Amino acid sequence: MGRNPDTNAEQRAETRQLLMRAGLELFADRGLERTTVDAIAANAGCSKGLVYHYFPNKRALAEAVLADWVEQVAAVAAGSDVVEAPDERLAAFATAMAAHIEANPDSYRLNLRALTDPELRELAGELTADRAGPDHPWADAFALAGSESPDLDGRLFHASLLGIFAHHALSPHPTPLADLVERLIELTLDR
Repeated sequence: MGRNPDTNAEQRAETRQLLMRAGLELFADRGLERTTVDAIAANAGCSKGLVYHYFPNKRALAEAVLADWVEQVAAVAAGSDVVEAPDERLAAFATAMAAHIEANPDSYRLNLRALTDPELRELAGELTADRAGPDHPWADAFALAGSESPDLDGRLFHASLLGIFAHHALSPHPTPLADLVERLIELTLDR
């Protein structure tokens, strides 16, 4: 009896996701350099050879994990794009992102690690290079809210949001994200 191609494809996808979850956890905790393929295999409960079967090296695995994070953020942003007013869209994105991070704290811990780990930062920069521009993308929301410095206020809101998310992901006693994000929105957008 032959193998079922659909079952094989599902098993391959599940194995790839298992390895990505193991890599995510370790890269978030240790960074790229201090994470070994042996540790990834042990965390996934598989052989080192299986890791190499799916990814040619740990950098390729880290790239896949970071690309998955970028796609998650893009999906959250796309869900907020249905709101027309820029300030309401930003509020919807911040609220949705808080819920996403609450459900996926390891993904956000990887994002934080990518800010401090040179190799992860380089990979993340390559994955997001096309999103960078001279003006902060949230400046329009603050311009409509009557800000005198919309670009600066967009950057401040962004930094505040990152800090709130970091506190939640790293603190042993995190404050509920929804409450903090709602308060930030009230203080900055609902003037």
